[in-house]
Amino acid sequence: MDICVSGGSPSGLVTAACLATDGHRVILVDGDAATLATVQDGRVPVENAPAGHGAAEEPGLERLLRGAVSWGRLLAVDDLAWAARRSTLTVVCPPVRRPAPDHDLLRAVMETLGAALRDGTDPHRVVLRWPTVPGTARAVAMPALAAAAGRPVDPLAGPLALNLIVQPDLTRPGRAIHDYHNPSLVLLGGASDADRDLLLGLRGPGACPVHMLDRDTAEAAAAVLGAWRAVVAGFAAEVGSITRSAGIDGTALLGLVAADGRPATAASEGIEALVCLGAATGTPSPLLDAVRGPWNADSVILPGRLS
Repeated sequence: MDICVSGGSPSGLVTAACLATDGHRVILVDGDAATLATVQDGRVPVENAPAGHGAAEEPGLERLLRGAVSWGRLLAVDDLAWAARRSTLTVVCPPVRRPAPDHDLLRAVMETLGAALRDGTDPHRVVLRWPTVPGTARAVAMPALAAAAGRPVDPLAGPLALNLIVQPDLTRPGRAIHDYHNPSLVLLGGASDADRDLLLGLRGPGACPVHMLDRDTAEAAAAVLGAWRAVVAGFAAEVGSITRSAGIDGTALLGLVAADGRPATAASEGIEALVCLGAATGTPSPLLDAVRGPWNADSVILPGRLS
């Protein structure tokens, strides 16, 4: 399939490299000339994200980019309209330079896409992998795309079908290539059954839970999953710091937590014990301090797995 990937951020680079490795013809688009030149040379840009979160920290990415370019499956350009007209699917990821506010930039991307597709006679799917506040696809992206394209955003609009699908990028920094090909779940917002089959087929064989949602709910689910992962990471770091100060093996304790198959309940006694241990060892516990309180463990049920 001919696919346009808009945005040379780590998310866009990984998406483009994996799609090309899976046999698709990919055009990567970004406005940063240095990034485009580096990618076209089969190398990973080293300054396209804050330290510790860039594409250079993705193991195996340079090998995929080098192979994709040498096979002629990956082309890096700065013309989004040109790339979209030569593709049947456009994946929208954040660009390298991402000024605030994001809504204005996303709206501009959608307007460019819509104008490029205005005179098209073939169906086109736009997949949004851009981190968004719930409601952004419906209130910002869809109106801009539809107005510029001169046709409705509706997967059932017949031969001129144009659809905007929210498929949040749930990959983890440092493990994005693995997660791309081995997702724990897939969120699809606003997708038809045909959209689902096409998108799942892009990455080849492999089964995982697929959740068909409306666009707002898909955006909200991605935000909740991201927040939960952040809370878990903060919890693990805080517990490790507290127990290490007390001479206890925190890694072993967290392993026990992860192995617990029962739904987690917010037990105030456990939180209080850790906060007291932190206070005794002089170790701050801002996360635990924030959630301590008279929880009702019978009514507050949280996800059972911590990883």
